Amino acid sequence: MPYLKFYSPELSVSKKRRIAKELTRATMRSFQLSAEDRDRCTVHFVPFRMEDMAIGGKLMIDAPDPDYLLEVTDRLLTAEKKKNFVETVTPLLIRLLELERKSWIARLLVRSAVAWKINIQFIEYKPEDSAIGGKFLSELEQDAA
Repeated sequence: MPYLKFYSPELSVSKKRRIAKELTRATMRSFQLSAEDRDRCTVHFVPFRMEDMAIGGKLMIDAPDPDYLLEVTDRLLTAEKKKNFVETVTPLLIRLLELERKSWIARLLVRSAVAWKINIQFIEYKPEDSAIGGKFLSELEQDAA
């Protein structure tokens, strides 16, 4: 049950809907999840004000573009699943957040710099570290077996 926490400046509701849908779809593919797992994939938007975040000692409000952080919490994430996720989601977020410049020359020059604006952090847990409905996942798995 992946839990994605997306830190960004405030986004419109329509943009959040699109990002939630696309991130869920990408997560399902990257982590090779079943259709039943779709309803267990959570996307949590955490907005911040540009004056409340700083990088390199400079407030984001004084920088040309903000950075974004996507925390991905799940279990049993192999190196291959993480790599697939990063390679899928980074360009997806660049597109959805419209971070690339409009002209093709600008896109070529800025593409690698824009990718640095997308940060992804994986947080893994063991079944005995998480509970749902008053039962640890390890207990739920034993009950299902």
